[in-house]
Amino acid sequence: MARHSNRNHRDFHHPSLSYETPTLLRRFRTGLTLLVSFLVAGGLWTGLWFAATSYVKGQVSQWQVAQGAAGGRATVEAMDVSGFPTRVVLKLAKPVYHSGPDGLGLVAGRPVGWRAETLTLSARPWWPWRIHAEAPGPQTVEWGALTMSGQAEQLSADLSLGEPWPERLTVAVQGLNLQGDAALVAEALTLDFYHDASVALTVAGSNLTLPLGGGWGLGDTVQSLDAELRVIGPVAPGPLAERLPAWRDGGGTLEVDQLKLRVGPLALATSGTVALDDALQPIAAFSAKFEGLFQVLEIFRKQGLVRDSDAVVATMALSAFSKRGENGAAPSINLAVSVQDGKLSLGPIPILDMPTFTWGIAPPEPVSDEEPVRDYKDVPPIY
Repeated sequence: MARHSNRNHRDFHHPSLSYETPTLLRRFRTGLTLLVSFLVAGGLWTGLWFAATSYVKGQVSQWQVAQGAAGGRATVEAMDVSGFPTRVVLKLAKPVYHSGPDGLGLVAGRPVGWRAETLTLSARPWWPWRIHAEAPGPQTVEWGALTMSGQAEQLSADLSLGEPWPERLTVAVQGLNLQGDAALVAEALTLDFYHDASVALTVAGSNLTLPLGGGWGLGDTVQSLDAELRVIGPVAPGPLAERLPAWRDGGGTLEVDQLKLRVGPLALATSGTVALDDALQPIAAFSAKFEGLFQVLEIFRKQGLVRDSDAVVATMALSAFSKRGENGAAPSINLAVSVQDGKLSLGPIPILDMPTFTWGIAPPEPVSDEEPVRDYKDVPPIY
């Protein structure tokens, strides 16, 4: 009897126990799930893109305000936003920049200005603090009273934002040709700025024409430049009149790890250290290898930068250290180079007077030693 009941139970079937969802319904549910997921992901991504766009625009606005507060100017005529969904792209029309007296754009104490037709900023929505900038085409650069205009085949920069300095800034220039009151030309130039505990700068360029006003008789064109520099000590934004003394007093130095330069007849490979004295003038100690040194001394003598007697003494004293180049190479000489008390010396021999660097800082008011003129007419009588 029990066996019969178990057999009947095994043979019993009901549609509710063997029901399977229809294929069409399964596909509908799957599609609905995917659609909802896509809409949610799309909404989140759209929110991320708008947040990244707002961040980049905010950084531009903050920088403009900071330049104005420092006495400079940074403006654009219009800003167009595009790039959705994979990039944030800001196209700035007619960008204009002028450094102020308290800004960071001073070069050798002179204010700098820049204008272009367009400046394009772009970033990935998931890395909005890493910004790529491009401004090829027409350019105008102002340096002090000089104005130069022309074209740049490539002018780009990659920037990683930081506080207060960028963590990293890489600038690439190709085919720059600006003419006007002077010439500013760069066949190729790259600058890599890195800021962590110290500031590091790497510069490499070829066929650079700079508005140096004759370059001490060596010409304005630098055939090649390769430099690695590190700024040691407290580097902070603020007025130059405050920054430089604070940097000097904090033990600040400029470490030249490598400098290779070829300009006119001079070829130089050197490394050393630069600091500032109490008058904010450079003091330096280098070890250097020269090619064409004696031609340079003769040029300096003709320019009046080196006295005739100093040029003759230096040539006679240093000729013994000159080495003939191999396989037709130019003769070279290894020397210690120092700057102290406004004098540049090769070995123990002072060669020329260094220019005085004002850094754009107004000199202090002179203190008069004369006794003030006393007027006794209005003094009331004692008795």
